[in-house]
Order: sequence, then structure tokens, then C-alpha cells
Amino acid sequence: MHRGALFNRLFIGAIALIISIYLSAPVLAVDSLEIDHNKREELLPYSLESQLVISWKERQLIYRPAQIGVKDPAGIGTHLVYIRNPDRSEDNFTQIGAYSATNGNTVNDQPMQLIVTDFVTFVDSSDSGVCVAGIGYRTDSAFAFELKIGRAPSLLFLATGTDATGDGEWKIGGGIAGRADYDRDGKQEMLIHVNPNRDLAPRILMCIELYPLRIEWQRPWPVAPILMSAISADDNDPGWIFPTQYPSNGFADSLMQDRYSYAVRVDERGEIVWGRYLSQFVQGIAGVQSQDKKSLIFVHSLPAIDYRRHVDSTMLARRLTRIALDGTVDKTCIYNGERNDVIWLADYTGDGIDEIYILSVDGRVQILDTGFVLLAETGPNPIEGFGGNLPSIDGHSEVIALRESDGIGLYDTRLRKLAKWTGNVWMVEPAHVDETGDLAGFLATNITEFALISIHKRPLLDLVAVLYYDYRYYVIAVISSLIIGLLVMGYYRQRVLGQKLQIELAHAELQRTQRQLIEAEKYRQARDIAGGFAHEIRNALFPAEGALKRIKQNLGSTPEDVANTRRLAESSIKAVERAIDMTDLISQYTKLESEIERDQVVVAKVVAESLASNDSRIQEQQITVLTSGSSESALYMNQLHLHMIVNNLLLNALDAVSDQPTKEIRITWEENDDRLTLSCQDTGVGIDPAIRERIFQPFFSTKPNSGTGLGLAIVHRLVTIYQGKITVENGHTQGARLTVMLPHGPLVGQNS
Repeated sequence: MHRGALFNRLFIGAIALIISIYLSAPVLAVDSLEIDHNKREELLPYSLESQLVISWKERQLIYRPAQIGVKDPAGIGTHLVYIRNPDRSEDNFTQIGAYSATNGNTVNDQPMQLIVTDFVTFVDSSDSGVCVAGIGYRTDSAFAFELKIGRAPSLLFLATGTDATGDGEWKIGGGIAGRADYDRDGKQEMLIHVNPNRDLAPRILMCIELYPLRIEWQRPWPVAPILMSAISADDNDPGWIFPTQYPSNGFADSLMQDRYSYAVRVDERGEIVWGRYLSQFVQGIAGVQSQDKKSLIFVHSLPAIDYRRHVDSTMLARRLTRIALDGTVDKTCIYNGERNDVIWLADYTGDGIDEIYILSVDGRVQILDTGFVLLAETGPNPIEGFGGNLPSIDGHSEVIALRESDGIGLYDTRLRKLAKWTGNVWMVEPAHVDETGDLAGFLATNITEFALISIHKRPLLDLVAVLYYDYRYYVIAVISSLIIGLLVMGYYRQRVLGQKLQIELAHAELQRTQRQLIEAEKYRQARDIAGGFAHEIRNALFPAEGALKRIKQNLGSTPEDVANTRRLAESSIKAVERAIDMTDLISQYTKLESEIERDQVVVAKVVAESLASNDSRIQEQQITVLTSGSSESALYMNQLHLHMIVNNLLLNALDAVSDQPTKEIRITWEENDDRLTLSCQDTGVGIDPAIRERIFQPFFSTKPNSGTGLGLAIVHRLVTIYQGKITVENGHTQGARLTVMLPHGPLVGQNS
């Protein structure tokens, strides 16, 4: 195979593998959750406040001494019903009380001559009255009772106890496994078990109908149903389904042994329909009814096989099993769990379908979907147990109560902590709701006390503090990143601006240097040309000048010829003199740099000499020349050079005003810091902006018949040599002003 083709196939295979891993990642991913159980109460989004707290000196025989009785589905007419058995040191009756969870009033508080071991509350459908039913004992007998709040109880004899230990006490006991209209006859029934000898003799399983009290059926039963775990079977086939727990005291009958726990279904006569092994450990099972009410889900340690088969210790493993109402095992699997795991259902994904939560003894929580696939898990936590499910609280669809070492914590379905109640709490149940249907309060109970607790959302500022606490590390990281980013941006912005400024300055300096080099080169070229030109012209004109002078001297013809010859000779001599003057100027222009001398020159004196040398022209053309400046102002430079600057500026101004109606020239000078500013302003026509940049070029003149084009060029060159500056501008109304700025220090011209 060609090497390129092999590479292409490997590359395509790698891409396919990456895509498949990406597509399967959502299925294989398991969320890692953290339970923030140590979060301070003031940082939780909800606060809890007690409305009622009652406790007793001794442990009650009642597993749930306080329960909620609801008069209507909206939870508005909610009553808390509690039963308190007297302490052994008291000569008193059992107290039954009802407390309004909505307005805080005590409805009733009446005694009953019965030691209560278990009870339930419900609402009478005929008059919506809150009812209480349960079991208890008096002396050596067990009784069932029922009552409506505010009325005397009715009693039903169940069984007589025996003194199996010989200590003179009949320790009869019992509990309620479930309450429902299991046979759909319109009346409530209780499934109860009675222990005439408190775990030392066969138990009795009974179904008691309420209002009026009567025993529907009873039968000996080797194992005790778990308290409040029984459910009614279904409409078409009445019966009870419940798990059992065992005391393991060696009792057995033809069907079951009290060394094992089972899942059992009995019919409306108490006969076993089906049974399945669950465990051989005390409290080794936990179960919950599925969301669709068609099955039960258990965590257990024996395979869920028929109760009539043989099992042994080799079958022990922690299992999760779903059993249908008809006893069929829908699904079972072995999972990583421990004895005494707890199970409940809640909607973890928020899709309306409940997931399975399993809490281990080390506080580790596993969350599985209905197919027993692990979705999320936590590490070990100091969570001690499951307290119960609560309905929605202000946007949280479900709330989970988890027992902690010092109380109970309320969590959302993703195990984020919402509130904390400090106290000895075993379980919770909803008490009442607000006008929006959200839970407003709940009941927290244990075997020695209970509390009615209201829920309050913390103010907005407190919630902001909560959010900051929850996400403080992210907030600090974001703020730090922003600050660092702004600092870096500011640093680079300043750096860029500095670099830009340096580039602009360097560019300006480069342009200035470039102009200086160009001007120096122009001057060098002009100087070389002008020097050679002046030399040749001077050599050529000197003989002509001498010859013309001799012609003038030797004239001797007629007077008319002499006059014409003289006139021609004089005109030629003037032309030659003008050419010689021009060559003198060119020679001066080429020798400016070699004639630098640094003497103190008084400006006023040089201006006066220049005016004197041009006085005849000034008087003849009636030109007004005004001067202004200090008589002490001086410059350190060659006096002839300053005279050339002043005189050429004056001559340029005289030419500008010669044919103007207003003939005025103003020459001023003044000292500013380390410079002297000399200005010459005239009332001429001004300088055309189109030629303003060319007036300082050698041999450029606007007076072709009379100008040499070197006057302002000499001025510009001298100003440059002496490190000065010259500017030209037109006046506001007429004329032009040329301004020369020269340093007046003693080092002028040294570095030209």
C-alpha cells in the first residue's frame, strides 16, 4: 500500500474514533457532585424559623409522635396532631393535641387512657374532619383506637399479652404497616401487627377497618412489616404489598422464618399471594414505590427469588431490584453498596421522570436512572440519613431532607444546600403551602421531640452574598482576570502610543534632516556653479571694462559722434559694472561659511548703516522707513553678515513698495529669552502663496530685469549658518513681513 494512502486511512480512522468518543461521552459521563454540608446557615438561600417546638423527658414508644393532618388538598386547613405518653414518673394519661399549622391555635388537648405505640392521621371524607387512628396497650391488652379531633376515642380490643419473661409485666407491642382503602369499599383500613410477647412469641397480622372499628381479618405472622411501608395492591385485585424485617429470635412457620426479610403481597383475606427474599440482616433492606405506582424498587442483599426456595450466605451481594405488583422481577443488578443503604426517588435531570437515589452509611450518594444506569455520585460525606421528600419551594421542584450530625439540611435534587435546621431530627413531612402552592412550612420529628418550621426566602442582598459565596472563586478569578487584562491593555496601549510618538518624532526629525541635506546639496551645487561662473565672468569683463574706459578717454571726433560714442561707452560700462557687482554677490554667496567671525554686533548700528547706504533711493522715491528696537540689543556674529541680512531685507522691501501708493517699511527687533527677532514689514502687494517656498532659492527673482535672485538666498543661508529661523507671511491688509530669529549667545555659528 502506498505510504500516502496508508496515512490518509489512519487519519480518517483517528477522526472517526474521536467523533465516536465525543458522541458517546454524554452516555458514559457520570456527574461528580459535592455536598456542601458545612455551608453556614446565613449563606443559604432560605432561612428556617420555628413556630412550635415540643419535647419530652423520655423517649416515646411512638416512632412518629407528631404528624400532619390535612383537611383539604390545598393544605390551607392544616393541623398538626401529636400524642404524648406520660413519663414513668407521672400519674397521668396520654395526651392527644391538635395544633393549627396555619394560624397557630391549639384546637384540642384531651387525655386518653391508653399507652399509644403508633398512630396515623387522615381526613373523614364525610365531613372533612381531622381523624386519628392507631394502636396501643393498657395493662396486659392491646387495643386499636380512633377519634375525631374534639371527640372521645373509640377502642377495639386486639389481643392479650403474656408474661413470657416472668417479671410480672406484659410487654405487648405493635405498629402500623400502612393505611389505605385497599379493598376500594370507600372506607379506610389499617394494616397492623401485634406482638403479644414483644418479639418472644408469634406476631399477629391484622387488617382493621375504620369507622366503625372492626377486624376484617387476622392471621399469625412470623415477621413484622416495616412501619408505614405497606401499599394497597391495585383496583382489580385488592391486597397489601409490604417489606418485612426480622428480630431473628428463631420463630418460623410453614412459610417463612424470622431470620430473613421478605417482600410480600397478601390478598384481602391475608393469604400470601407471592413473596421474595430480600435480606438476612436487620434493617438490610429499603424500598420505595415507583413513580408510576406499578412497581416497587428495593436495595437488598439476597437474590429476589421465591420465598419457598432455599437460600444461603453464598448468595449475599448488594442488589438493586424492581419488582412489579404481581411479583415479577422487572430488573435487578448488583451495585457497589453497603448494608443499611437508604433509597428514595427524585427528579435529578428535571425532565419530570424520577431518578433513584441511594445513600450509603458513609454518606456517599449515588443517582441512577430508571434503567439502573449511574448518572451521578458524590464522595463520602458526614450525611447520616434520609429525612424525607418535600414538595417545591419557590422554583425548586423538589426538596430532599438529609439528616446531619447536628440537625437536618434541605437540598435540591442536585444536592445543593438550601436551608439548615439545627436540632435532633429523624424525618420531615410537609405541613402547609402558601397562596402560590409552594411549601411554606414542614414538620420535623424524632422520638423525643418535634418542631413545626416555617420557610422564608432570604432578601435579595443576602442572596447576592449567597451567590458570591457559592461562586466566589470564579468571581475573584474573573475580576482578577479583568484587572490584569485592563492593566496589560493599558500597558500595551501606553507602549503603543509611546512607540507611535517616537516614530512620529523620528519621522519628523528624518524629514528635517532630509530637508537640510537637500538644501546643503543644493547650496554646494549652486556654490560650485556660481563660483566658477563668477570667476569666468570676472575674467572676461575686466578687459572689456578697461577697453571701454580707454575708448571713452581717446574720443576725438565730431561733437555729435563723441556724444553718441560716450553714451554708448557709458551704457556699456554700467552693464559691465552691473555684471561685476553680480559676480561680487555670487562670490559672497559662495564664501559665507568661510567668513564666520564671532564679534558683538549692535543691531541698531547695523540697521542705521543699511539705511544710510540706501538713503538716496529712500529720499528719491519718498519711502517712509520706521525702526523700533532697543539700542543695546546685540548679536555675536560677523558684522558684515548681519549687514548683508538687514540690507537684503531692506532692498527687497524697497523693491516691493517702489510702485505702491503707500510706501512704508517697518523694521523692528526685540529680544525673547535667548533669541533676537528681527522683522521687516512692507506695504507692497505681498508674496504669491504659489512661490512662497521658492523665494529663498538661488537665482530665483520676480524682477528679471533688475534682480539677481541672490538677496533672499544669501539671507536664508546666513540664517541657517547661524542656527536661526526665517519666516515669511503676508499682512492682514497688504504687504509682506519677513521675520528672522537668531540666537544672541556667544557660541552662535560654532556648530554651523
